[in-house]
Amino acid sequence: MAIIPGLPVTPSSLDDIDERIPATTVKTTSETRTSTTTLANDGELFGITLTPGIWEVDMLLAMIGGAGAIAIKTRWSFTGTWNVPVRYVTGPTAANTTGPNGAVSTQTALYAANVDAVYGLTSSAIWQGVREQSRWVEVTVTGLLSLQWAPNVSSATSGGLRQSSTVTVRKIS
Repeated sequence: MAIIPGLPVTPSSLDDIDERIPATTVKTTSETRTSTTTLANDGELFGITLTPGIWEVDMLLAMIGGAGAIAIKTRWSFTGTWNVPVRYVTGPTAANTTGPNGAVSTQTALYAANVDAVYGLTSSAIWQGVREQSRWVEVTVTGLLSLQWAPNVSSATSGGLRQSSTVTVRKIS
């Protein structure tokens, strides 16, 4: 889409410009889950509208485990039609047993959006950082993007996502 000097700017061209400005959703409240392994939408990082085109998605997630080093699994869901993009993920592995000041086992891996990525978390006192991103999310039918997550093993000890986690989307074509 090009805006040419001297030609009128239409509402549809303004909508296109607006979609190309990065939009960030910020988690303002920490959320934990116990006694489940069922993936569910995050309480705040859900319902992000993506229209037809190519999108970048970048998720920065602050996770926290419970006693016993709870692992958290994530997945992306979409209510429209898309290419089921590959997520590039970086975060602690399921075998992580130490905090950020120690030697942390880290994964840098690729997962399809509909496949679980599992992150090992050390304790309820230490936040762990996770990044999930895709630079080629091809949408053909408008829908809602959501981050889904759950503990990887059912436990009475909670694990979860902390406030300050974000999802940023930007239409690139």
